[in-house]
Amino acid sequence: MLQLVDEGDIDVGNVWFSDEAYFNLDGFVNKQNWRICGTENPHVAVPSSMYSPKVMVWAAIFSKRINSSFFREQTINATKYLGILDEFVAIHYALHDHWNASWFLQDGACPHRTPAVFDFLSEHFSDRVIPLDYDKHTGSGMAWPPYSPDLTPCDFFFGGT
Repeated sequence: MLQLVDEGDIDVGNVWFSDEAYFNLDGFVNKQNWRICGTENPHVAVPSSMYSPKVMVWAAIFSKRINSSFFREQTINATKYLGILDEFVAIHYALHDHWNASWFLQDGACPHRTPAVFDFLSEHFSDRVIPLDYDKHTGSGMAWPPYSPDLTPCDFFFGGT
């Protein structure tokens, strides 16, 4: 991927980076985002609800702005994810946001890797897609670079993973 950027085949300024994060509404913090560094185990126990209310936020960012935040109270499956993508595409087609030159990057979450999602992305982005397994389904696009789980800038400010 870096080689394509260096050679000018991909303009990072034309990549839509997307990600989602769940935010618990009861104040619970994901243990993966909360670390204690020390030489001894602090033996800290953090109580949490089993089914705390939460909201999922999906966002796509472009070189000049954060765009297209979508909020959902449900867990996302492929059908709900397609609904988000459909709204996202409709908004940006209407705004003419450099659409014909834009790339779309998404992570490898299970709802993102269904044939219906890949077909939708192929229809709207052609081969300008960078997700896990897209190239295996469509025969085009860019393979997700190995050992690169978090390529999206969203992880640095949007809930992390």
